[in-house]
Amino acid sequence: RACAAFFKRTKIAGRSYLCRQGDGKCVFRKHERFMCRSCRFDKCVTFGLQYDNPRKRKTRAELDAEKESSLSTEERGGGTERAPVGTDDTESALDQSAASTSTFSPSLSTSLLDAVALAYQKFFERRLAHERQIVAKHRLRYFHHPTETFYTSSVKSYFEVFQMTIEESVPLFQHLCEGLGPLTVDQKATLFKGFLGRYYMAEGAILSAKYYKGDNKFMTSLITCVDGDHLEEWVELGDNIERVDDFLSVLKGYGKAYTDMLATIHSIDDITEREFHAMIVLAFCDVDLSSDIPDSVIESAEEMRRKMYEELQNYYRTELKLNDFSQRFGHVMTLSHNMSEACMIMNEEMRMYATMFGLYSDNALLRELFFD
Repeated sequence: RACAAFFKRTKIAGRSYLCRQGDGKCVFRKHERFMCRSCRFDKCVTFGLQYDNPRKRKTRAELDAEKESSLSTEERGGGTERAPVGTDDTESALDQSAASTSTFSPSLSTSLLDAVALAYQKFFERRLAHERQIVAKHRLRYFHHPTETFYTSSVKSYFEVFQMTIEESVPLFQHLCEGLGPLTVDQKATLFKGFLGRYYMAEGAILSAKYYKGDNKFMTSLITCVDGDHLEEWVELGDNIERVDDFLSVLKGYGKAYTDMLATIHSIDDITEREFHAMIVLAFCDVDLSSDIPDSVIESAEEMRRKMYEELQNYYRTELKLNDFSQRFGHVMTLSHNMSEACMIMNEEMRMYATMFGLYSDNALLRELFFD
């Protein structure tokens, strides 16, 4: 049924997909959320699926007209009181976006990537200030780097920084949502859970490659790190973890999985800021097709993705002066796919920490993100 629904959505929207690997021979695993859509569609055709009454695909002007009409209806119906950011509940944090007065609008902006760059810069500055406070609170030790000031992460500081990152990422996510038109709180919560992990893993991988290329070291946030060869340093006496040896064994297993994925990014040229901003858009637009997100929202996400592709290719031509940018473009796509897989590993890892070691059993926000 899931494949039939995917096939129908694809035909109705008139979409076409590119194979993730380029050879049209991607392997499928049951319940995999981020499988290659090109090969999945081809497999549907092979098995004889047909849709005889495809709907005419809406133009950009028609989609914008619908959004403007919906927004006008909302304005006539009155606003909604804002909820404070930073509560231990995903829907409460996201609900405030229904009444957002931000002027950011990716669908109408002159440049989608410029708008994302501005929103990310504000996000970065807020997080950096909070992280420095958390570092001082936990008295974290310095982590060696020849030019930057980094600190050794600990279990307690990691989860505190991670929760802060989740809360501070809500405004960035809200900005991206404005390109999709009106959304319910439930729809935003579903999109946010997918976006957060993919974005978080992409940022961590890129920062790790930027500052510790070729080394088995990981940036767990903007200024905190762990040494993959000495993961025992992540656990401190005050962390109160039972069965420390079992915990370290699990941690090393996941560390190996991340190392294998980071090998891809360590083997290529440095990712530019523009390419990273493109990856943020991809993290947002890679909607889980098994979710209950409406076709109209998926269409808008696909339109945002196409706009990003156009701007990124223009960046390669005009700013990097590349005649052939297929390799760099392919690297961005490969990294985005790897980060989707890393996100699934992270979700599994976080559930393991909670069920086996009780690391955040009393944290409503984290439990909602990784269990509900």
